[in-house]
Amino acid sequence: MASSITFGVETEFNLAFLYDDEFVADQAETRVIDASLAEEVIRHKRSFYGFIPNEPIPENIREEFRFNVKKRSMLYNIRDKLRSIGSPAEIHSAVDPPSVWEICYDESLEAPEETPYCWLPMEIKSPALPFTPASLELVKEVCALIDSTYITNTNRPTGVHVHISAGKTPLDFHTMQKLYVFLWVFEPQMSTLHPTHRQKKWGDPPSILQGIAEFYKCQNLESLLNKAMCCARSKFTAFNSRIALCWVKEPHCSHKPTVECRQHEGTLDGERIIQWIKFLAGLVQSLETISSESFTELLEHAQNEKWEKTDKDKAAHDENQAEFGPIPAESTLTIIDILEYLGLKSREILENLNVFIWNTDAHVAATPTKPAGNHEAGEQGTKEFDPLWYMI
Repeated sequence: MASSITFGVETEFNLAFLYDDEFVADQAETRVIDASLAEEVIRHKRSFYGFIPNEPIPENIREEFRFNVKKRSMLYNIRDKLRSIGSPAEIHSAVDPPSVWEICYDESLEAPEETPYCWLPMEIKSPALPFTPASLELVKEVCALIDSTYITNTNRPTGVHVHISAGKTPLDFHTMQKLYVFLWVFEPQMSTLHPTHRQKKWGDPPSILQGIAEFYKCQNLESLLNKAMCCARSKFTAFNSRIALCWVKEPHCSHKPTVECRQHEGTLDGERIIQWIKFLAGLVQSLETISSESFTELLEHAQNEKWEKTDKDKAAHDENQAEFGPIPAESTLTIIDILEYLGLKSREILENLNVFIWNTDAHVAATPTKPAGNHEAGEQGTKEFDPLWYMI
């Protein structure tokens, strides 16, 4: 029986606003773009800058002060809206992991250009939630509230991050090991769930065979998460193991025990977000309960990966395509095939998953190297192998 899953979701977006002396271009617009300046906000900002009540704001910081007051007002407005539907919320919660919905200002985002509005880069983080229908409905409700109340933008730099854990602890060692082996082997299939701008890769990772071998050499959760975190060699930086690794190293500190799934593009479409959460939770639970024999059988499909897409040599790409045909992720072993093999046949999930083409320009593939006498160094392609060897 699969363990109970706990999740959290972080949604990034840009929030439109106008200053008090600016006017709405569309007079029919009813969404909030000019939150009133509450006394609470003004007192907070005056205190922050060290000003006494009614002290004039120096001209050299007037624009900065004006912006920060408006920013704080919009944050308070979102906080109060969430509280109005019974969802406890705070601005930049001091508790980590947060026990309430947390409204944050996220300077890593980029504002849309050539619009009649000013923009605030925002992130809303949920508390840890049990993976239940009620929790998923709450996520939808919060997304719908934000989307209907405010003018928002989810451009390319924005994303949706989902955290997954087994309650207050990380996934157990064997489940985590299978998860990262799965992500390593079936990266092309996983990436077809996302548009090309969310498929970017860095570093020079080892081959599929080397990656499997490295993960199965790990003897405990710390070594496994550390191996997965190695940014220089990782093929799946979209699945961040650093947070869970910090928890393992310092379990008494306030770290989240989660794997953070960062690949989904930005959206406030609650239905899309909860289908992604369902997919991730279902994947973890199926890997937890799958037998060693069935998992090995699934990995054996990697031997059909005769070549890997890469932007290093376009001519070689065309030759491989002509000789071997399309890669399995786009032909004989798609993400849908893998989900069905794992028993994730929910029509609701499958119908809501968009499948894209594996992005050649984003992918950096390494030449397979000799893992255990099966290959000559530098040999192109992937030969037959026995995954059970790597599990010994």
